[in-house]
Amino acid sequence: MQIQNFQLSVTPLGGDRYLVRTEQVEPGVPLAEAQVTWPVADWLAHTQQAMDDPLVSLFQTQSTRGTGTLDNLTLDLRQLGQELYTALFAERLRDSWVSAQSIAHNQRAVLRLRLGLRGDRLTRLPWEVLHAPPASQNEQFHPLTTGTEILFSRYQMAATRSLPAVTLTSPLKILMVVTQPDDLGSLDLPQEIRHLKTELERGPTPAQLRLLEQPSRQELAQVLEQGQYHVFHYAGHSDLGDAGGTIHLVNPVTGGTESLAGNDLAGLLVNNGVQLAVFNSCRSSDTTFGSVDEQSLSQALVQRGVPAVLAMAEQVPDEVSLAFTRLLYRNVLQGHPLDLALSRARQGLLSSYGSSQLYWALPVLYLHPQSQGVLVPETVPTAVESEAAIAALPQWLQDELAQDAQDQQIPPENGAADAEAAAFVGDVLADFATPPQATSSNTTATATSKPTVPPDPEQTTPPPVTLQRPSHPSGAKWRSRLLIGGSIAAILVAVSALSWQFWQSRPSGIASAPQNSLSNGEATAEETELLAVQAIAALSNSEYSQGLAAVAVLLDRNAIPYAESALGNIPPEHQDDPEVLYLYGRLAWQGWLAEGDYSSDDARRYWEEAVRRNDSVVAYHIALGFAYYEEGRLNAANQAWRDALKLIEADDDADLQIQSMIYAGLALSLKQLADEPSPNRNTLLIEAQQLRDRVFAQTPTEFTIDALAQNWLWTEAAIEDWTLGW
Repeated sequence: MQIQNFQLSVTPLGGDRYLVRTEQVEPGVPLAEAQVTWPVADWLAHTQQAMDDPLVSLFQTQSTRGTGTLDNLTLDLRQLGQELYTALFAERLRDSWVSAQSIAHNQRAVLRLRLGLRGDRLTRLPWEVLHAPPASQNEQFHPLTTGTEILFSRYQMAATRSLPAVTLTSPLKILMVVTQPDDLGSLDLPQEIRHLKTELERGPTPAQLRLLEQPSRQELAQVLEQGQYHVFHYAGHSDLGDAGGTIHLVNPVTGGTESLAGNDLAGLLVNNGVQLAVFNSCRSSDTTFGSVDEQSLSQALVQRGVPAVLAMAEQVPDEVSLAFTRLLYRNVLQGHPLDLALSRARQGLLSSYGSSQLYWALPVLYLHPQSQGVLVPETVPTAVESEAAIAALPQWLQDELAQDAQDQQIPPENGAADAEAAAFVGDVLADFATPPQATSSNTTATATSKPTVPPDPEQTTPPPVTLQRPSHPSGAKWRSRLLIGGSIAAILVAVSALSWQFWQSRPSGIASAPQNSLSNGEATAEETELLAVQAIAALSNSEYSQGLAAVAVLLDRNAIPYAESALGNIPPEHQDDPEVLYLYGRLAWQGWLAEGDYSSDDARRYWEEAVRRNDSVVAYHIALGFAYYEEGRLNAANQAWRDALKLIEADDDADLQIQSMIYAGLALSLKQLADEPSPNRNTLLIEAQQLRDRVFAQTPTEFTIDALAQNWLWTEAAIEDWTLGW
């Protein structure tokens, strides 16, 4: 993943005057600065009024608070986010920022926005709610810090100490400190421990967790000095203080509170090489409600030289804290930089709790300007690992590869070229040594809850957005190695020929409507492995349509790792083709349902762009409708499905199952709209029921619970909506 930097600093000049300037930009991006006047005192008062310490009004459930108050709160902080964005990117700075975004987009790079703040007041503002003013009245709320195209972090300008060179090692070592003094309130800490252990066990990168429960100051110091940990994770009580904040440990004699000042903790962490400190505790970062004389833990640690500090601005409910911990470490262990991992975690909270609940805005990340925020090293298979991967393949495939290599009569004097070619085969086949397990949508109940934010009645398909494809660590490597010699390409083409009969029966169009095909069915693991190798060979040898058709079949079988590897070989000139964007959307959607490294938001963005580039394909509109439905954007979903209906109405040979899929989607959205207060409620209910009856009349077996559970588009939430309450 290519990351480009856009680094800003803000320095007080006295009174309400501030100097905003670019500190680091990419070639081609103009440097800029501006002296501005900001009403910081008003912004702080605005934030305090909106949040109302200690966030009781903000985080109460809908049943205990009126809808109007909650909506007003959200609108207040949205307005503040727009004001902060407009103030930060003023005058020439706006031009520089637009240029940086344009260059990053054209180079398919992610843009990293680092915001350096000086002084006591600026750090207390909620910069995490930054978002651009809407381009139109109907544009949806998309905070800057919840996307994957722009990564956001703060840095402290006073922390000028250079970072020592660090060599990433595996496994990632995490010290989790859990404290619950007898004289403080109860927290759901055992569940947080279980969740973190589960996430580390299932992660793709080795990680070691050391759990330290109820430690005293002395015990914590001893463990840190002996353990050489990369991550310090604190779960417990914390607060602001005049000595860099405090964490509350446990007195070994009384069981009561034994406080450790943030300045002392910072020294322990820096001296023992900790790279990331995570505080899943209230008021561990800068907060609007602190006084200028009080420091937070994050301030103390950053000033002392801890490379990365992630802390909470305010109190976080236990349920949200647990969800955040899992989302964060899931992405860190995928090898994502911390700012990207945090953006994905924020998006997960936004999707789970809705934009009206501002939990996503509370985590605050400070990242040293010299730090790239990467904790997990990229793993490169050794020769032994490559040989082991080949040995794990079915014997018949090993025999075919050996025979094909022999037929090529590769000269022994090629030496280094042979070694690189052999390593390439190992790289390609390593991904296929273990077939993936099919996962149907009825196993993802917690991953498919819809946002609670009400839909905009005027919502239509939004304008095109910048897309970031899922990372393919080995895709570029495979493409470059295919060019080093014809021998390996010939091997893969020979493997492709083994299943050439497949192409004789495969329909020419790949963007067919969603079918009930979320499992391998009659396909064996060997056939899926072979198809994956063949897809890579086709895409690497300009057999574009055949390669995409193979990827579509891999996705039909829910062979997500295989499909991802194959898509990594799409030629650059075809990366933005609508059929490719559609398949990337499928990959993101099915990967999200399988609780992989994707989100429904990623899928929706791909499908929006596919529709924008070619609005005449029914499948694109159907898929986009389901993505909007998952986000609670019912009118947008309705429109997408109506667009699909118009297309098939013009087709006399339209498939009944495709027609039923559209009717089912319309029935879902109309039923949900009828559940809201409306004078047309009865009409909406009648229309929804009539559509549902028509679906069962013309396709009686395709829309049962069991059938929909095997359809890659239907989430468990959508299936529940389809079957209950009619």
